[in-house]
Amino acid sequence: MTFVGYETFGNTHGGDEAAVIDRLPDSLRSRAVDAVVSGMGC
Repeated sequence: MTFVGYETFGNTHGGDEAAVIDRLPDSLRSRAVDAVVSGMGC
């Protein structure tokens, strides 16, 4: 198992959230990612 930080894909809870989410499927596919766990710790 390999963990990848948000820096690789961008912040899915930030100001450019819509753009990050739009390109996320292609980014995941190109990196052969099988699963995602996304959360926000405050």
